Amino acid sequence: MKHRAPKRLGRPWEWTLSEVQQALDCIGDRTLIASVSGGKDSTALALLFKLHDIPYRAVHQDTGWESIETDHYVRDVLPAHIGAIEILRAEVPLSPEVEAVAGYIEALLGKPYSAMVRLALRKGMFSNRRTRYCTQELKIFPLRGYLETLEDEPLNSVGIRWEESARRSKYPEWEWSGTLDCEVWRPMLDWTEADVIDLHKVMGVPPNPLYLRGSARVGCWPCLFSRKHEIRMMAESDPRRVVVIEALERAVTWLAAERYAAKGEALPLIPSFFESRRSLGPRTLPIREVIAWSRTRRGSAEIEPYAPLPHEAGCTRWGLCDTSWRLAPEPPEGA
Repeated sequence: MKHRAPKRLGRPWEWTLSEVQQALDCIGDRTLIASVSGGKDSTALALLFKLHDIPYRAVHQDTGWESIETDHYVRDVLPAHIGAIEILRAEVPLSPEVEAVAGYIEALLGKPYSAMVRLALRKGMFSNRRTRYCTQELKIFPLRGYLETLEDEPLNSVGIRWEESARRSKYPEWEWSGTLDCEVWRPMLDWTEADVIDLHKVMGVPPNPLYLRGSARVGCWPCLFSRKHEIRMMAESDPRRVVVIEALERAVTWLAAERYAAKGEALPLIPSFFESRRSLGPRTLPIREVIAWSRTRRGSAEIEPYAPLPHEAGCTRWGLCDTSWRLAPEPPEGA
């Protein structure tokens, strides 16, 4: 089904009454779903609907690999601004032996349950560019299962913007998703990052604290496909997560070796959380060596000691270096 996007005047979220009505007509009697990750774009999506009194249901796909700050932001900070958020997660059954390993790593992680940890243990491998199972099994499948439980036909909305990437620049505003068996609406395609940040300020909503540390994205912490500076930032700001990755790499290596041994084969490569770079050839690096690499100059083994502090870029980006605009409260001690 094709729809025309409402014509917007001024700032992209400043819809007239007729534009709001046009959006409501497009939604019809469907249940509007807003996927909220805890990132700036999905938060702005929910704020757009809240601003214009467009009924919606916010859902969060909990991968079990978000940062403690993002967990706190989604569960304790955002609901005061956008309403209740339903938490979805994948259920990953494990054998009793592997269940005990998962429990140990989850305790290190500071979470009662981590689908990401459990999925890596069950598969005995990490997601990578060739076998990228994480998004599908941790986000898409739980969302699809949730949509199937709704009485009314769902309409899934996402806060994707054209300027984010070349691939996203080709997305239409309305599109049918065979995977989710429903239509997808992308009402923020022509927004800029500045538009997103400005709406947070207009609505008085603090940003996810990870942005102020300098993070460009705040979903999985860290993402398997993190860039060099993102790995460095994660290691410097959250050494606890490095310990977790180290323990998970050991456990996945043990399980992978068992799987190959059952076939009478030797383990060809030691599994590592971060996919090896092409320059490394047929080998992988454990997390500590990846972090050491992240601290080097581009194309060199020389350490880069004077790299800009990530949080300086973050607070500048949000206009919070010299301002009294309030921040999201910190998660409870020991979380």
